[in-house]
Amino acid sequence: MENSIEIDLSVGHAEIRHGILYRSVSLESGVGEVSVDLPGQQVEVRRHFVRQTYHNEEQTGFGQLNVNVGVGQIDVCHKF
Repeated sequence: MENSIEIDLSVGHAEIRHGILYRSVSLESGVGEVSVDLPGQQVEVRRHFVRQTYHNEEQTGFGQLNVNVGVGQIDVCHKF
């Protein structure tokens, strides 16, 4: 299954629970928190003053997951 998801919120909370291995994942919160849960993997979320970002590129997988929240929280949980 191939899917690309793009979410762009000015203010709010984005919660994504998926079972797809994305080729590219890019998450950014201008003011807020980014949380990524990949079972069995250590995930590094970059913190820049009040901004948090996460980016990952895989050699395998399909589609892209892009989430941008101006003010708010992003929670991503990959369910295998």
